[in-house]
Amino acid sequence: MTPAPEDEAERAAAQMAEATDRLRDQARGLGSPPMARRRAAGVDDDTEVGATFTTTTHDGVPVLTVVGQVDVRSAASMRRHLLELVGAGHMSVVVDLSAVDFMDSSGLNVLVGAVRATRPTGGAIRVVAASRHLRQLFEVTGLHKILDLHETVASACR
Repeated sequence: MTPAPEDEAERAAAQMAEATDRLRDQARGLGSPPMARRRAAGVDDDTEVGATFTTTTHDGVPVLTVVGQVDVRSAASMRRHLLELVGAGHMSVVVDLSAVDFMDSSGLNVLVGAVRATRPTGGAIRVVAASRHLRQLFEVTGLHKILDLHETVASACR
């Protein structure tokens, strides 16, 4: 019997918790590209401040843009923002992680929870993850199998 996607996602998120330190080192080793994305998104300092969240609309689809690091300190805020959008009746929500330079298992759990919250109504969570380190994170944890991943906000909103 094949395990349910939710069980698979939970196991993947647990595996991610074990790999957090290694992935944080890899993300920091990428150097300036994440900081360049943060500066382009309006974050001017080099401090580890967690994450900021902005909600916009692209082609009528709500987009939650996340900037910074999604970890245990910022995951609750990300969850709140996503659940507000889902609770407002939006069938599709795009989560733009283009300016995220680190995500741990807390952030992964938020994404899995948002997918679960939209399933009963036929909704969708679409994730913009253009960076190599986030794509690698989703592949290592197996979440690429349940997340609707895109390279750009425009492609996610189609």
